[in-house]
Amino acid sequence: MYAIDVKASGATSVVAKEKNFTADVDAILNCVTERTKVLFLANPNNPTGTYIPASEIIRLHKNCRQPAFCA
Repeated sequence: MYAIDVKASGATSVVAKEKNFTADVDAILNCVTERTKVLFLANPNNPTGTYIPASEIIRLHKNCRQPAFCA
């Protein structure tokens, strides 16, 4: 669904590599640039059911470079 939303808005999709089928906060942060507008994070992931703990989500939010909308 995320790829469809990105394409429909005319944006370019950038996908961070996962680690052991789980979102990798460091990989996500390395993908965020000054051109980033939205960050999609499925937590828990579908269909794997893996998740990152709240502390990692807080770290992701605190370390997003602006003007990205990280919420």
